[in-house]
Amino acid sequence: MSRSNAYSIDTCINPDLNRLKSSWQELETRNNGLSFFHSWAWIQTWIQVYQPEILLVSAKDASQTVALGLFVKHHETRHGIIKSKQIRLLQTGKQEEDQIWVEFNGFLCHPDHAAQASIACLRALLAKPSLCDEIVISMMPKSQAEDLLRHFNNTCICLSTPTYNIRLSSLLPGHKSYLETLSRNTRYQINRSKKKYEELFGPLRLTFANSWQQALEYWNGAKDLHTHKWHDSGFHNPAFVSFHETFIKNHFDEGLVDIVKITAGDHLIAIIYNILYRKNVYFYLQGIQYDADSKLKPGLTAHSMLIEHYLHEGMKTYDFMGGHSQYKQQLAKAVDEQIILKIQKPHFRFHLENIARDIKQKFF
Repeated sequence: MSRSNAYSIDTCINPDLNRLKSSWQELETRNNGLSFFHSWAWIQTWIQVYQPEILLVSAKDASQTVALGLFVKHHETRHGIIKSKQIRLLQTGKQEEDQIWVEFNGFLCHPDHAAQASIACLRALLAKPSLCDEIVISMMPKSQAEDLLRHFNNTCICLSTPTYNIRLSSLLPGHKSYLETLSRNTRYQINRSKKKYEELFGPLRLTFANSWQQALEYWNGAKDLHTHKWHDSGFHNPAFVSFHETFIKNHFDEGLVDIVKITAGDHLIAIIYNILYRKNVYFYLQGIQYDADSKLKPGLTAHSMLIEHYLHEGMKTYDFMGGHSQYKQQLAKAVDEQIILKIQKPHFRFHLENIARDIKQKFF
């Protein structure tokens, strides 16, 4: 155990899972600003399916645990010559296991200690001589990373992407509809698309899976649609599929999972997989049925119908999460950025690599 400022910092390899669950859930209960990626349901599935060798770092203020971070060691070689011992927060470093796309990354913290306890934990980890060359926090909100960027000299941002959401709580059902918040052109596209679907195929409908068995049936139904659109679809990856099938089976009955079919008559428009956490809706994955008629907008139609549904269900947000897409721009607002942050030891090889990256970004 070490001390950093006012905190006692402890590290442990492969902690007892029952004790970790208790500590994690206690902190989770205290923090209202978390995404589902920090829910014990998600963390437990990650541990159960991938069985990583976990490095737990914890911070205590007096006798109270105020921060927890789960890291995994990974050796990486970049550009054929840059070698690095990494510890990665909530990632294993294996591409097939990290394809579950963790976002809103960071330490699980007591809200009164979020910034300072995170900094203390990171300093303690960097102070260990042989533990790592760099700490990687992938897809961390930039607004939260700013404190870290101010307190650590050797950092680099490897990627930055916008994150989009809709604050449903700012719309009052019965007074202002979601469509009224959109541009005239987007409203026109959606209304025209809905009318066209109904003329060609029949009434529009949302059908939610009502059991974990049906949710898995819908999930499998999204496979062909998703793989047709994306050559690197997670459905090609057994580790990705295993994770989500386990998550859906274990947590559907807790109300964490919505998988819905959007149809016009008997015609399938889309299958959408959402995760619900603390009255926030996180859009995770979709399978879209594209038609030849360009006036049919399956993505805009499906999401606008779902957003109206969740608005009237009293949900707080509909979150499209990270990654730029035209439909996200049309349907939501960019509210932050998510970044891949590396906190590095002052090695010369990293210095040269970062200079080369800056030159490439500036001129190419």
